[in-house]
Amino acid sequence: MARDAQPAPEGDRSVRPATAARVWLSRLGTAQTNEIEGSLSLTATELRFDHRRGADHEHVPLADIRKVKRPAGSPVLYVEYTKDGERVRLAFFFAQPPPVDHEASQLRSRRKRSDNAGFMWQQSGNVAALVKSWRTALREAVRRARRS
Repeated sequence: MARDAQPAPEGDRSVRPATAARVWLSRLGTAQTNEIEGSLSLTATELRFDHRRGADHEHVPLADIRKVKRPAGSPVLYVEYTKDGERVRLAFFFAQPPPVDHEASQLRSRRKRSDNAGFMWQQSGNVAALVKSWRTALREAVRRARRS
């Protein structure tokens, strides 16, 4: 379902949206702890997350995006933007995230993080190139939106 972003030809001023990708969204710094599954797409004016089952969508105007980051080798794309004067941070997982265990003790937390990292690597397959292409396409789209 997910494919690499298609760069615009030289001289083409329009933003070429990346092909929709299946992702899991996590709203960082909020009480919501579960990731939600949906599709991520890029238009000329916004980054769109459409919830697979329901109405928990997230549509982010490109001009409001402040940061787009992807840790090296990670299947996660981090996006920070401003909404109503407040900073909002989102994490888009291009591989299914590990289950959250709220019962884990502090003594086992280091081991749990290690297990979770291993789970992510097993689930991710070869999505590093896909996430990198999304990061590049999104950064270019944000630059173009700010120039307009």
